[in-house]
Amino acid sequence: VSAHFPSSFDVASIIDAVRWTFATPGNLRYKVDEVPDLDWVTHVQESWLPIVTNSKFVLRFPWHSDDAVMKACQEFEKEKMQALLTEQFSSGIKRDGAVVDLFDSEDEEG
Repeated sequence: VSAHFPSSFDVASIIDAVRWTFATPGNLRYKVDEVPDLDWVTHVQESWLPIVTNSKFVLRFPWHSDDAVMKACQEFEKEKMQALLTEQFSSGIKRDGAVVDLFDSEDEEG
């Protein structure tokens, strides 16, 4: 279990409250980690990209730019098309005696 509290909190009283709430006998083990000094709002906003759930619904937060939403929609459509092509042509497409790979090898790695 992880919990985040301001450094001004009394850790011992929190441990006592957890022990009492869950009727835990004995001492609880815990450790206190230093939290990096970051702009946490910006950090979270940068890590939450728009989410495309289907062709008609996009979860967009107020901080998402139109470009970020468009990129997410394009990536969703690309993945959908690749899945359909993979299903239809799982062994590739044979053309003039050669098998044509449907996907760019860089896309599969990244």
